[in-house]
Amino acid sequence: MVVTKGCAIEATAVAAWSFPRTLSERLDTGGMSRARAHLELVSVVVDCRAALGVGVRDQGVSALHDATEGGVLGGLVELARSSACDLRVERGKIPLSPEAEAACAMFGVDPYWTLSEGSMIGAVRPNRVAAVLEALGAEGVAAAEVGEVVPGNGAVWLTEPGGNVSRIEGVPGDPYWAAYDRAVREGWK
Repeated sequence: MVVTKGCAIEATAVAAWSFPRTLSERLDTGGMSRARAHLELVSVVVDCRAALGVGVRDQGVSALHDATEGGVLGGLVELARSSACDLRVERGKIPLSPEAEAACAMFGVDPYWTLSEGSMIGAVRPNRVAAVLEALGAEGVAAAEVGEVVPGNGAVWLTEPGGNVSRIEGVPGDPYWAAYDRAVREGWK
């Protein structure tokens, strides 16, 4: 399993452009510039072209998914369920930028489960992962191998940095929308 760009891509862009004063309390000037640049990452077109250029099905990529609502973890669960396979994923390998972490802390949401349009999740044949990562890198797309596809019936087995493993079968509602609504009602700037 390969994930591009990381968690909360769109949530970070929205935070930086809609509530810059509030987010700047958590980020310095450079961090704010990087958070605003997340807006340019809200697409998976380049990611998909690069990954698919390596090959499809047995020659490379067997599934792709844009992690929008529900975030990267939600997208992984959706892929597992639609493929009727299980995914073994390590949370510590899923990219999370300091800017996304700050934006999600500001909103009070989990960055792994929130709006992440622009993050592509790909199921890639093990012998083609290095080629896919190289192709993505050549296009300037950051990516990481985060886990593997294993036999099962549609669950994600998430290993935490401390070693605890949890089984995830459902996608909770994306917490972003309620957080955004609260920010608007409270008049964040």
